[in-house]
Amino acid sequence: MPLTRGIRRALLQGAGGITYLLRDDFTTAVTAPMASSRAAEPGPGTMTKNLDGGNYGSINASAEFDWSGGGGVFTGDPNYRWDAVTRASGRVAYFRVITGAAVTGSMFVGLIQAATVANNWVNNAHCFYFQASVFGLLFNATANLNTSNIANISTSTTYDLMLWMHSTGALWLIKGGAFTVWTPLFHELITTTATVYPVNTNSNAVHNQKTMRVFDVPTTYAVDYPLATVNATNPTTGTIYTATANALHEMFFTLPGSPSAGDTVTMMYRASDANNGIRVKIIRNVGNTAWDINVRKVTAGVESTPSGWSDVTGIGTPDAMQVVVSNSGAANVYTKATTTWTKRGSEISDSTHSSNTGLLAQYAVGSVSKLTSLPADDSYGGVVNPFLAA
Repeated sequence: MPLTRGIRRALLQGAGGITYLLRDDFTTAVTAPMASSRAAEPGPGTMTKNLDGGNYGSINASAEFDWSGGGGVFTGDPNYRWDAVTRASGRVAYFRVITGAAVTGSMFVGLIQAATVANNWVNNAHCFYFQASVFGLLFNATANLNTSNIANISTSTTYDLMLWMHSTGALWLIKGGAFTVWTPLFHELITTTATVYPVNTNSNAVHNQKTMRVFDVPTTYAVDYPLATVNATNPTTGTIYTATANALHEMFFTLPGSPSAGDTVTMMYRASDANNGIRVKIIRNVGNTAWDINVRKVTAGVESTPSGWSDVTGIGTPDAMQVVVSNSGAANVYTKATTTWTKRGSEISDSTHSSNTGLLAQYAVGSVSKLTSLPADDSYGGVVNPFLAA
């Protein structure tokens, strides 16, 4: 059987020639306490116990990795991980999680940077984070993004989660619950950790895991912006590009070195023209002492604040922004300064211009080097479904 870099074992070829680097569907029930390691089923790969002093982990009769084995309050943060994976563009780590009847405690699944560290909360490379009744994500939590207020978690609900790796960074995608189509949650082109490990870490949560798979998508999609509807370099101010209404929109820019009060660099999404859409604006304050961020819905040139949003002042000197609009229309805003992403304001819940698909950069000072859009739709399914169905 073929070999691939980063996985020093034979790969499993599934139906239709589909090949996995790692695959664990928890086929055989295992009662707690679990052994220090077990062969992934149907494989390839090995699941290793990093920490589980309370014997909480087991595999139930429904072929699910189950955290209820120990009962009571967890001791430490028990976690199990799989074999090392070498970072590569287009390499996908996929997890299916079924939430419990109660949404308590914390759990994350994703990719960590070291094999045997007990505190995976600060050892993560790219992770999905379930925190009580809300959902978030972790990205090099000690220095970059650590947020748990992306969306509400539904009980007894199946969530499909994907980490679509790049040579640097990754794209987070989710489907399930309120996310009725594959939805990009976050995108970063910063993390360079060469070797990562799939993991499940828990602290008093009752969610189960149905599967874990690692596979390579076709080389066409092994790029930083897979399935992008917009991928414009040095976009001209005011030029309208056709995106989708619901998407992850991203803009990279350089603010002026000697700003004046009122200077702005803006990304407008859900636009029909320059006077109708949703503006996300980096603006120099009236005292010319700091950069602020605001979001305004614009109708016939008239601005107003969208539902749910509150302006944020003193945001440093950002060089990128990201707006993540889910299929429900809810939107979250982020800015980046060098290597640190920060969530800004509260979630926007406004349906204004919900059918508009235009995306544009607006700036009279500074410069914009990149404008992109990754759709929230099932075009991703067309690429990955063969790996998920087997």
